[in-house]
Amino acid sequence: MTITRVLSRTLLGLSLAAATSTAARADDQPNRRTATPPTSQGQAGAVNATQPPEAGRQPTTRDNDDRNNSDRDKNNRDNNADNGQADATTRGMGADRSTRYTGRYQGCRSTKLIGSKVVNPEGKDLGKIEDIAVDPDSGRVAYAVLSFGGFLGIGDKYFAIPFESLKFDPQNDEKVSLAVEKSQLENAKGFDKNDWPDMANEQWARHTHESYGTEPYWESLTGNQQQHPTRVMRVSELEGEDVKNFQDENLGDIAEIVIDANRGQIAYAVIGSGGFLDIGEDLIAVPWQKLDVQDDDTIRLGVDKDALTAGPRINKKQWPGAHDDAYLVQVYRYYNVAPYWTEAVGTSRISDATRTR
Repeated sequence: MTITRVLSRTLLGLSLAAATSTAARADDQPNRRTATPPTSQGQAGAVNATQPPEAGRQPTTRDNDDRNNSDRDKNNRDNNADNGQADATTRGMGADRSTRYTGRYQGCRSTKLIGSKVVNPEGKDLGKIEDIAVDPDSGRVAYAVLSFGGFLGIGDKYFAIPFESLKFDPQNDEKVSLAVEKSQLENAKGFDKNDWPDMANEQWARHTHESYGTEPYWESLTGNQQQHPTRVMRVSELEGEDVKNFQDENLGDIAEIVIDANRGQIAYAVIGSGGFLDIGEDLIAVPWQKLDVQDDDTIRLGVDKDALTAGPRINKKQWPGAHDDAYLVQVYRYYNVAPYWTEAVGTSRISDATRTR
């Protein structure tokens, strides 16, 4: 009997000690919340990131970051609403918010780039850009076509200069420099402005790149399976072309092509609706990859009118800045297009002498 009573008292003491320890832990953490399952919208359910921290707990760095991100997103939505634009982060066509632009973006409008003067590294005039030649399938910028106005006694011929040979002033889109020797121009051989060569001819293209010591543009795309140039078109021929959807409805025309000068890639096309869409005088920016330039040069866009109307726009009187990579990202997110800048598509063409960051 004595042994039984001792065992009973011992077990009772252990039970009381465990209960006291549990109560103490609960008192030490009065504000802990039980995790809730994800909502039907897929939010990871325990805590809404935009809610304030619980009473009695100091805000953490993550709380402050979440609140700042929420405020920034709200400001972006408000700004887009003021501009009559859709919020590409919330109304996009399956928008991917994960990719940011890497490096320094320099968007040059084709209408400003064509006609720009070109200088040598010492700042002396060489000539001007007469046109831009692009691969419409990849969006790669192949050549800048220059006239030299009799420079070095080479006459009035046009010359196709590999785009990566040009250096762009980050503070002035229309200031372009080129280091070129007369021997290079003589070896490259120019052409008459009324008799352009077939720039998709591999022999001609390789000779041109070799003359300037550059890698062929079609070989400079990471993971690219293209073994030779396919099609090359002049930007001046693409501008003004009608854009239709696959129901053959007219959506507008190519008003402008914005080129990422630092990567030698078409950033996006700018479409003027011409009254076909209910957007007033605004323009619409579309990733080049969404456009299908067909063999007969018909340009198709697989987007319906409602989605196009709701997409990112451009006010004719207030274009995005040359270094506005946030707008570029917005365009790609809205149309759910894989960003071209996630691949190494060539060397930098921003002048080292004028690089600011």
